[in-house]
Amino acid sequence: MYSPIIVGTGFTAWTTLKQTEEQHLTALKADPQVARDTEYFLQNIGSAVTVDDLLADRRLLEVALTAFGLETEVDKTAFIEQVLDGGVRDSNSFANRLNDDRWSDFTRAFGYGDPNAGVAVTGFQAIVELAYRPDGTPDPTRNDIAAADLAYLRANIAGVTSVDDLLADDRLLDTALASFGLERGYYNDNHFRQLLTEGLREGSYATTLPDRRWLSFTRAFSGLNDGQPTLTNHALETSVLREFSRLGKPPAADQALADQDPNRVSDAEIRVFRDQLETAATADAALANDTVLKVTLAAFGLGADPASSAEARAIFSAAAGGDLSLANAKSDPAWRRAAEAVQAAWDGSGAVLNTSRVHNTELSIAQLGLETLSYMPVPDNGALSIASEELSYFQTTMPTIETAQQLVDDTRLRDVVLRAFGLETETITDEELLNVLEQDPTDPLATVNDLANTEGWTRLATAYQGDAASEAARWRYELEERLTTNGASQDDIDYLRRNWGSVDQSLDILVDPRLTDIVLSAFNIENDTFGAAFVTRMLIDDPSDPNSFVQRINDPRWTEFADLFAPRNRSNVGVSEFQQSVVDDYHEALLRIQVGAQNESLRVALYFEDAIGDVAAMEDVETLGWATIMGDEQLRVVTDALFNLPPEFVQLDIDAQIEVYRRRSEALFGADDPSVFLNADNVRQAVELYVVRSDIAAQAAAGGGANSALSTLMGQAVGFAQGGAQANALLNTINVQA
Repeated sequence: MYSPIIVGTGFTAWTTLKQTEEQHLTALKADPQVARDTEYFLQNIGSAVTVDDLLADRRLLEVALTAFGLETEVDKTAFIEQVLDGGVRDSNSFANRLNDDRWSDFTRAFGYGDPNAGVAVTGFQAIVELAYRPDGTPDPTRNDIAAADLAYLRANIAGVTSVDDLLADDRLLDTALASFGLERGYYNDNHFRQLLTEGLREGSYATTLPDRRWLSFTRAFSGLNDGQPTLTNHALETSVLREFSRLGKPPAADQALADQDPNRVSDAEIRVFRDQLETAATADAALANDTVLKVTLAAFGLGADPASSAEARAIFSAAAGGDLSLANAKSDPAWRRAAEAVQAAWDGSGAVLNTSRVHNTELSIAQLGLETLSYMPVPDNGALSIASEELSYFQTTMPTIETAQQLVDDTRLRDVVLRAFGLETETITDEELLNVLEQDPTDPLATVNDLANTEGWTRLATAYQGDAASEAARWRYELEERLTTNGASQDDIDYLRRNWGSVDQSLDILVDPRLTDIVLSAFNIENDTFGAAFVTRMLIDDPSDPNSFVQRINDPRWTEFADLFAPRNRSNVGVSEFQQSVVDDYHEALLRIQVGAQNESLRVALYFEDAIGDVAAMEDVETLGWATIMGDEQLRVVTDALFNLPPEFVQLDIDAQIEVYRRRSEALFGADDPSVFLNADNVRQAVELYVVRSDIAAQAAAGGGANSALSTLMGQAVGFAQGGAQANALLNTINVQA
C-alpha cells in the first residue's frame, strides 16, 4: 500500500506534510489495493440493509470501521452488533453509554438501530400485505362520506375564494355539508349566500337557525365574503377550536351566554382572536391583545385560573420562544398543554410559523366537523384470502428483491403480488410485466397503455415505483403492528383500517380526531394532552434536523412518531452521499495510518485538525467542550501540549483540570472554552506546538537532552521558514511556555 515519504522531523516534517498532503491523498487513492477496496465498498454497501449484512462482509466492515478510526476493532463482531442495533436516538443506548464518540458517530452514520432503520417492509410490500389483512365493518352510527369525495374536497378546497366558487361546485358543497352532518335538502343558493354573506355577527341569519350545525358550517367558510381563500387558519386557532370541542363548549352566538362561564367564549371573541392572529407578526404582539389571551386560556379550561394576565403572558411568551419551564412549574397540567400549543404555533424565535398553503388547507380540513365529528370514509369491502405459507414466503422473500427482473422471475412471488392488485386472471408476458414495473406509467408510450386493464396495471406500476399511496400503506402497516403489540382494542384497529383510505399525506391523520387518537396511542401518547398544532409541528418538521421541533422536545415517543411519517431510508447505506462520505473519510483515515507508521505525532496532529472543529462548534461547548476533549486521547494530547501541561496533570480532579484549561485558554486566546478552535490560526498554533514538543520529548528520550533538543528544533524552525512570521510566532510561543 502507498506510503508517503516524510521529510525531516517535528516542525519541518509537519510543514512539509501539509504542503504535500493533497498529492499524498491522490497517490493513496490511486494505489491498486485502495482503489479495489473503494470500488468494492461503493458497489456493495447498498445491499447491506441490516447489521447482519454488514457484519457478514468483512471487506465492507473494514472500510466502514477505518473511516471512523476503528480499524483495530474489526474482529469484535458481537460488540459491533450490539453498538449498531441500539442506535443513538435513545440516550441510554449502548453506543451512547460508551466513553468513545467514534462509536456513536459510526452508529449514527449508518442508522441501523434507530426508528425505521433496518425495517425491511417497503411501501410496496405493505400495499401487497395489507390486501390480505382482515378489515373492519362500517360503523352505522356515523355519516359516511366516500373517500373519493373527501379526496375531491381536499384537492379543490384551496381554490374556493368566493361564495360563487362554492355554489358552482355541487360535489364540493355537498361533501362540505356532509362533514357537518348537513344536507342541501330544500335549501336553495340564496340560503347559502345569506349564510356566508352575513357571517356570524349578532342577529345574522346563521344565528337564527335552530340547528347549530349551520353555525359551524358558516364559521368554517366565513372568509369567502371577503374574497379570501377559505380555511387557512393559524396553528394556534386550530388548536384552540379543537380544545373547545373537547370541552364540549363551542363558541356561543350570544355574548351574555358566553359570559356565564369563564371557559366559554363567543363567536364575536373568536372573530377578534382570529383577526389578531392574522395580523400579529410575533407571539408577543398577538398575546398583547386581551381577547387572544382570554380565548387561549378558556380553551384549555384555564379561564377561572387566578393567574394574572401578566403571568399568563409571560408563560406563553416564553413558550413561543421554545421555553416551557414556566408552564412546567405550574401544578395544573393544562398550563403545559396550552403552552405547547403556543410553542407549536411560532418558530421558536417568536415569529409566526409560516406553513405552506397545503399545510394550512390540510389543517383547516381537520377543523371541518369539530363540533359534530360526523363524517367517515366508506370502508374497504374486505380483504383477500391467501394460504399462510404463500404470504409467509412473500414476507421473507420480498425484502431481498432488488430489481424488477427478480420479481418477474419468481413466479411464486409474482402470483401473490398480482392477486393483491386483482390482476391474477390477466394475460401478460414476462417482458410486458417487466415493462410495467420499470416504465413510467404516465408515459403515453408505456406498455400499460397497450393492456386491456390499463387502470389495474397502472396501480401496480405506481405502487412498485413508489408514491404517496405506498408511503401511506407503510404507515398503516407499522401502526397496525404497534397497536397489536400495545394490546389496542379490535374496535380501534378496525377503525384505523376502514378510515385509512382517506390518508394520502401525513397531515391527513388530523382530519378525524378519533383517528388521531388511535395513531398516537400506537406510540403510547395520550392525545388529550397535546393540541392539533403540536402534532402538526411534529409532522411537518424534519426530525433529522438537530433544531427541529421533535429534537427540542426530546421525547422518545415523539421521536418514533416523527420518524414514522418522515421520508426515510431503511438505513443510510443506500444513500449515495453517505456512501461517498464514508469513502472520503476512509481515504483520509488511511493516509493518517500510513503517516503514523513513520511519525505518530504527525498522525495525531492530522486527527486533531479534522476533529477539533466538531467540538468547537458544539451547541453546549461552553459547558461540555473541555470534557469532550478530555475524553478523546488524541485531542487531549495536542491540547495538553498547547497549554504546556505535564503528564501528571491527568491525576487532578476533573473539575480542577477543566478550570486549568479555562484559565490557560483565556490567557492564550482571550476566551475560556474550546470555541476558540473555530479560528484556524488557533488550530494551527496548537498543532505546530504539539509536533515541536513531541519531537523535543523524542530527542530527549533518545539521549540528546531537553535543552539540546529544544535548541535543535528552534534552529529547524528558523531554517525552514527563513525567518518568516510563522517561525517567529512559533519561537515566541516556545520561549514563553517552554
